[in-house]
Amino acid sequence: VPFMFCRKAVKLGSEAGFAALGKEELYLSLKGHKLYSNLLTGAEAFSAGALQSGLLAPSRGLDLRSERLINGISGGAAFLTFELASQELSKHCFKNSASLFAISEKSRLGNFAVHAGIYGLAGAASGAAASEVHSILTNGELANNCDLAKNAWSMAITGVGFAGIKSLNYTAPDAVWVGKDGSFNSFRSQSGLGDGKWQSIFEKSFPADEIQEYSFLNSLTKPGANPEVKLHTSIRNGETSAFSISSNYGNGSEGAQLLLAYIATDPSLRSKGIAARHLRALSESYINEQPSARGLLIEVENPESQFLTNKEQALQRLKFYDRQGAKVITDNYLIPSTEAGQAPLEGKLLFLPFKGEPPSQSGLQEFVKNIYVKGYELSPEDPFVQSAVGGLKKNEAVSH
Repeated sequence: VPFMFCRKAVKLGSEAGFAALGKEELYLSLKGHKLYSNLLTGAEAFSAGALQSGLLAPSRGLDLRSERLINGISGGAAFLTFELASQELSKHCFKNSASLFAISEKSRLGNFAVHAGIYGLAGAASGAAASEVHSILTNGELANNCDLAKNAWSMAITGVGFAGIKSLNYTAPDAVWVGKDGSFNSFRSQSGLGDGKWQSIFEKSFPADEIQEYSFLNSLTKPGANPEVKLHTSIRNGETSAFSISSNYGNGSEGAQLLLAYIATDPSLRSKGIAARHLRALSESYINEQPSARGLLIEVENPESQFLTNKEQALQRLKFYDRQGAKVITDNYLIPSTEAGQAPLEGKLLFLPFKGEPPSQSGLQEFVKNIYVKGYELSPEDPFVQSAVGGLKKNEAVSH
């Protein structure tokens, strides 16, 4: 329990430190890449373990300062090893066993049982490592078998305790399915922007001038934000395989206004039907949450634009949405650039129906104005906003 408080304090301290330096974007970006994420996680775990063992639990024998230092180093080593070992062991087990991941996802008891085994093994390894470090620092020798077994057992029990705490926070996924290749997949709504593992997919799938700042997106995930941004992820055998970012602009004159801004699959996992299943789960989620919504508006680049560099990717994205039943509702939509001073991108708006009629001409203009003003933070008096909204023409072919 003391370690958990220390771990939380160090994590909040890391985030606050980056934020104070104006580097919140950097922190979120680092968490999205495996190497840097492991370094950050390791540093935070070592600091928390050292804080707990060195300051909160000094033992007797040497002078107090030396004992605190030795306990701090060995405690830091223990929790550094535990954090990284449990992380890597989880990835290995889930990646190689779809059934194990399925058990952990389907119930609170299953979640506890699987993680108790994984965290228990990681704890035993970290306890043995800490015992070696402590023994070397105190008497210059390797630990004897009795000390190794005692510390391994102690940390194994700690690992099981962590599994119990993790299972208390368990929530059932919004949807689960078995993939074409036998993989077990789940779809979840994340709190905030999650742990950042989806960001490497984001940055590989979209050009820089189409990616909104993470700090801005994160601010819109807070309660009461308008638009309210939601991150949804699909997990395949324990690894993030796809994500989507969508926005709820509240109720307009024709029902809830929902926009899908981004959706992408890990490049190494494409053509496995993951994105299609993710989009279906997203639609089902919104149909239950927002019964007044007519459907989902989708923002895409126009592959026919002469200024577009990723034409093939844009064309494939358009074909994907067409296969899912989405239709082009307007061809002359302009996407404001996220980079200052850059011209807007030529785009299209698609409509994926839930029920009833698509937005009318006036309903579409109302929605797009909200996107520009609330989503892109442009002034309603901006000449660009007035021109783009006024010139918007609905494609009547999508009418039922």
